[in-house]
Amino acid sequence: ALVLGIASIVCCFFLFGVISLASGVTAVWMSRAARREISATGQAGDGMAQAGMVTGIIGLVLGGLAFVLSVLALSSGTFDLYFRP
Repeated sequence: ALVLGIASIVCCFFLFGVISLASGVTAVWMSRAARREISATGQAGDGMAQAGMVTGIIGLVLGGLAFVLSVLALSSGTFDLYFRP
């Protein structure tokens, strides 16, 4: 979960934030599952699971911001992708 959270932060501006959104959601989901398992079994690693959740949420916010800004830039016409017919 922590690795996916870090990847979601690093990849927040690739492919209009879609990679960051996908890895952020997966990081949060995996860290929630890990924290449930840790609390049920009493194993160590709760801090790593919590760090994965925090980095996943940060990646989700940054990815969502990148996605919204990309959509706004593409719809306003100020961002030209050089696709002129």
